[in-house]
Amino acid sequence: SAIVKIVAQNSPAEKAGVVPGSQLIGVNRDTALGRMSYADTLSTIQAAQRPLALRFFRTPVGDPVDDLIQPPKEPSSGVRLQPRPEAEGSAIRRAVTARRVSRRLQHQGIGAADPQSKQT
Repeated sequence: SAIVKIVAQNSPAEKAGVVPGSQLIGVNRDTALGRMSYADTLSTIQAAQRPLALRFFRTPVGDPVDDLIQPPKEPSSGVRLQPRPEAEGSAIRRAVTARRVSRRLQHQGIGAADPQSKQT
């Protein structure tokens, strides 16, 4: 997968809140980017013939943001990507997994609310 290097001004990505350093974690509802090479990720984006749904994990760690991008005549999504260092990708996957587990437990009434939101 890939990390956002540059976000074009007034692009759909900028309007959705994507910032440099954000992690691309999904393309067209496929969140298996851990198995997709950087080259395959770029090929998928560049070959888009219809609106392309991209999912980003914003930096610093936060909720994923979805962005629907309509490719122009010359393919451009408004972001420039770079390969992701593997160690960073593992940390992001762990953070996403932990957040999903926490939300499931909260939904089931198990566990406390987000510790960052508690007043001390």
